Order: sequence, then structure tokens, then C-alpha cells
Amino acid sequence: MKLSIKRPLIAAAVGAAAFGLVTTVGTGPAAASGLATVSWWHNWDGPTYAGGNGTLEPLGEVLWSEDMQADGWATRAQLQYKDSSGNWHNTGGVCFDDTSTTGATKCDRSVAEGTPVRVHIWASKNGATRASNYSNVVDA
Repeated sequence: MKLSIKRPLIAAAVGAAAFGLVTTVGTGPAAASGLATVSWWHNWDGPTYAGGNGTLEPLGEVLWSEDMQADGWATRAQLQYKDSSGNWHNTGGVCFDDTSTTGATKCDRSVAEGTPVRVHIWASKNGATRASNYSNVVDA
């Protein structure tokens, strides 16, 4: 009787260990190529909070810029890549969105596969800029 109890426990332990290895191997690359997201929020013009979001879908390098408040401050997003020396560089044009557009602005970019990338966003209004922020780093 004791032997029959031990066998299922050993089988369950071996199965769980094997499943854990498969899960770890399977989620590694997916985590490295997840979305890069960043936001900015500020209340420099009174009680209304200005804000915006930037999102990068690294598969295909689709950059999104979204202005969240009709306050005159727009959201600008720029894709940046990291070179082999560890320096960050802008690539592609600035992706611009303000609340006069419907929804977020989509901008297609192109970076060599496997290159570390991030999104730089900031607020802009009449040539002035504020609230600069950077996303997490992902691989293109």
C-alpha cells in the first residue's frame, strides 16, 4: 500500500519538474519581446492632469502615441535603439498625437531583429516640451 502511494507522488513530482522546465524555456523569449510601455502625467496647468501613453509592439516595430487629455499638451513618442557600445539613438520620425485625433496614432518603424529598443515620450505645446519619460527595454 505504501508503494502505491509513493509512485503517484514521485510521478507527480517528476511531471511538475518537467512542466516547470517547459514553462521556463517557453516564457523566456516571450518576456524579452513583450510590449514596451510608458506614460507621462503632470498637473502643471492647474487641477487638470495632462497625460499620454506610448506603446511599442516590438514584433514589426509598431509605435503608438496617445494623448489622454484635451488640455493643449500633445504626446510625442520616439523609438530609440541601443548600439553595441550601450548608447541610445533615435530612429524613425516622431510619432505625434493630440486629442483632436480619434484614438491613438499608429507609426510603423523598422529596427534590426534582436536590437534592444525603448520608447521615449514627452509632452509638447507651442514648441515647449515637458514630462519626458522612457519605457522598459525590449528586443525588436
